[in-house]
Amino acid sequence: MPIARADRLTHVSTAPAPPGVPYPGEIEGLRAQQRLRDRIEIEGAAWQKLRAGEGIPARHRPRSGVTEGRTA
Repeated sequence: MPIARADRLTHVSTAPAPPGVPYPGEIEGLRAQQRLRDRIEIEGAAWQKLRAGEGIPARHRPRSGVTEGRTA
């Protein structure tokens, strides 16, 4: 069977992806939407370190009075 050369191709048809096969970037997009909706989950010990300001330069630490949860 001869191999087609790219410069001789005039038409290439595409078929829809089979069910359950994501297209490029689909999974990342879905995860980004989920993070925006549900926020990023942080493990308890890591969250406590962040709340204590460990490893965070002073200029990036939350202002006093800022608590957990979303602000208005």
